[in-house]
Order: sequence, then structure tokens, then C-alpha cells
Amino acid sequence: MSRTALSAPVSLRRPSEAIDALDRLAEWAGAALGPDVGISFQPPAAVPAGQRLVDLHALALTSHPTSRDLRAPQVRFDLRVLVTAWAPDPMVAHQDLCDLAFAATDAPLFQLDLDALADLPWAALGIGPRPALLLRVPLQRQWMLAPVPRVREPLVISTTSVMPR
Repeated sequence: MSRTALSAPVSLRRPSEAIDALDRLAEWAGAALGPDVGISFQPPAAVPAGQRLVDLHALALTSHPTSRDLRAPQVRFDLRVLVTAWAPDPMVAHQDLCDLAFAATDAPLFQLDLDALADLPWAALGIGPRPALLLRVPLQRQWMLAPVPRVREPLVISTTSVMPR
């Protein structure tokens, strides 16, 4: 996958484009680890099937600072994606996770958020804590505003007096 394909936030024009962002994540993970790794969007399982597997589980949408440019207003969110790796040999899974961490630092679309993992409720996922990454993928929707016509005449102010009774 080319670096330019991952260089800008995903622009949401219809709801399925958020899914396109996850598809790009899957392509990125497959390119980083090779074709023999399975990709899943399910929550990480306690003991997955016997193949090498990377789980890309969308956890939440969080707020993202927005620009105050009134000419092109936009709403931005960060899609938080939990990335876990599993393999029959734990050393291979750990190496896969390290490879993904280094690949994430090279992809400007993603922000690696390692500090937020301490707050992750593993019990809610039905598994114990495990090595993982948390990626933030910026999503944005931009509105096109109708152009405002220029004022071509001076402002006319008419006043009326109101007399108290």
C-alpha cells in the first residue's frame, strides 16, 4: 500500500466510509505482516483458532479537536481501534504486534495511543489483559455551505419611537 493512501483523514460522505477506514486498516495490517495472517474485526477471543490472527476491533468514537474555519466547517472524530495479535507460538504473536507498532509509526493516518490501554476494560471483552495496541484513526465530515451573497447596498436602519403610557 502506498504511503499517500494513508496520509489524510478519511472524509465521511456516507456511513459506509467508516467501514472503508477499517478496510484500509486491514490492508495496512496485511501489508505489514504478510498474506499468511488472518484479519478479524471481531472482539479478541480468549483462544482464537489455530492460525496467526490480528484483531482490529473498533472500540469507540472519541472527540477530536476541530478547526474553527468557518469557510469549511467540519466535524472530526477519532475511531479508537484495539489491535491484538494471536499465534500458536506466543513469540510470533509478540513479534507481529511489535511489527504493527513500528508500521503504525510510519503511517501518518494512524496515531498510536499506548497510554489509553491502561484504562481498557478487558473484562468487558470477556478476556484477560494481553499485549495490544490502540490506534486512533481520524474521521471527518465536511459541510459545504452555500455561498453568502455580497452586500451591494448600504444598510438602512429605520427607527420608531415608542412613547411610554
